[in-house]
Amino acid sequence: MDIKILATLTPTNITNLEAVKAIVKQELPFLVDLTNEDRMKKRKLGTKSKGYVADVYAGLSAHPEILPPTFDLEKFKQGMELMAQFPYIRMMFAAFVEQFDDTEMELGHELITETDYGYSLLKLAAKYNESVKLLVDDISQVHKGKGKRKSMVKHEITPGTIIEVRNVAVQTLFINNGTTILTLGPGSNLHGSAKNLPAIQVEPGNSAMIPKKWSTVEVTNLSTTMVGSFSVKVN
Repeated sequence: MDIKILATLTPTNITNLEAVKAIVKQELPFLVDLTNEDRMKKRKLGTKSKGYVADVYAGLSAHPEILPPTFDLEKFKQGMELMAQFPYIRMMFAAFVEQFDDTEMELGHELITETDYGYSLLKLAAKYNESVKLLVDDISQVHKGKGKRKSMVKHEITPGTIIEVRNVAVQTLFINNGTTILTLGPGSNLHGSAKNLPAIQVEPGNSAMIPKKWSTVEVTNLSTTMVGSFSVKVN
């Protein structure tokens, strides 16, 4: 099986996508960000309560003389009209996000299937090549695993910043699944030979093996404009 979903996202592609994002923000300047705590506190407008809103609006529209100066009926109407447009806007973007997720899933399936084939080739070669055998043994130890399974944790890193991740599972993969160049270095609490090892640069879409003694790592986002993303396994 060959990899069928192939493309190269150039810096220009990423810049254009950022421009599209900026256009969306410009066209929808009213969008807000809520914390999880905010979301828990807010009253939710469901199907039944939408009818309640509509009925009250109809009553107020029929008797505007009862309204105090503090109640703006026109803004109330504008809010209802905007709410009515949200399902279409959500559907428009949801279709794109679903296609993105499906493509990512399909590519992942192709990659893991091709990886299994490649691994079988390595195991076959290991019978006759000692260096390949050592490589296969390392892959088997790291990825087939013995004992407790390590969980992969995904992180985002803001432009031009450094974050520290502790309790990292050493000799597992650090995966750059974002669109910025990242560097992987030893954590601030490490000492001796572990601290002296040079940082590793990881390009978007690539991975690197975490050195044996790097139980804590420092990750730097080299981009000063774009958010990065990476995944590591933790104990």
